[in-house]
Amino acid sequence: MIFIGIYVIGYLLTLLFLVVFGKKLGIDYDNRPRDYSNMEDWDSDARAYTAFSFAWPVMWCGGFIYVSAKSLVWFTKFLMGKL
Repeated sequence: MIFIGIYVIGYLLTLLFLVVFGKKLGIDYDNRPRDYSNMEDWDSDARAYTAFSFAWPVMWCGGFIYVSAKSLVWFTKFLMGKL
């Protein structure tokens, strides 16, 4: 549960940083003209940021479950070979 709290705090701090200092650092991509050289599927950077920030933890959790299952199968085969 503490990891979820840390994730939410980090998400909000990063978003706050981008809102406050984004234009000063030149990160304001929502106001650029749309043409074929910078075409993207997202309607705004806010949607893209939210989607990617939720995709990373899901990917890590899925990877952990996959590696755990593969390890259990390998360990079971290893033990069955020893017996």
